[in-house]
Amino acid sequence: MIDASSNPLAEPLDRFATRPILRGALSVLALTDREMADIAEVDRSVRPRKIANGVRVGDLPAYAGRDDIVLFLARLHVRKRPMAFVEMARMLKDRLPTTKFVLVGPDEGEGPAVSNAIQASGMGNRLEWIGAVSPQKTSALMASARAYVLPSFNEVFPMTILEALQSGTPVVTTESLGIAAECRAFGAARVTDGSPKQLAESTFELLTTDGQVDSLRDGGLNYVRALLDIDLIAKELEGIYAMIEPGQP
Repeated sequence: MIDASSNPLAEPLDRFATRPILRGALSVLALTDREMADIAEVDRSVRPRKIANGVRVGDLPAYAGRDDIVLFLARLHVRKRPMAFVEMARMLKDRLPTTKFVLVGPDEGEGPAVSNAIQASGMGNRLEWIGAVSPQKTSALMASARAYVLPSFNEVFPMTILEALQSGTPVVTTESLGIAAECRAFGAARVTDGSPKQLAESTFELLTTDGQVDSLRDGGLNYVRALLDIDLIAKELEGIYAMIEPGQP
């Protein structure tokens, strides 16, 4: 990953390692406009191409009959901000009295704080962290939840959001993500400033306002079909690789 850095070691590392590698590449790929700008900061002679992550595109799974669960599905790492999810859940304790808030993912530093906050919340089993589960189980959890909330900051292209869109699960996330602009443009997610208050308000409105769920599910499907179809992305990659001359590394 190449991104902007204030580390004093970044400049000599870029000069002697990163720039020669970028200049020697036949093609440089980036996931988002932000990544493209960061690469340009390292070496303005490099012209990266943007290519997205992708998922299989199909019809939207059913939404009726889903579990009354708001889901956090990510590593319990400070960058993912699970504590913001817990605080959001506490704010919605009385406003969504039957809803459960479930965190799924391995501990990567925030586990003890999350456990302590859950215990202090007084929400009982309506707020729980179930730890890491198998990929098959995560897919089932995503497809059965009423909403997916990812409070991460400064993530480039989180695959869990794509999986939520693919599952027809409405998304609440933050404006610092690399795909926030696309989510807004397609109406594919509720994009917030990342504060527990805005996360709570957006989640509450999503679950209680007529038309919100359908609108976000349709926007997510349109986004996936237009820009994230894995078949289209694979064809684009094939075209890039086809430009490489025989015998090139």
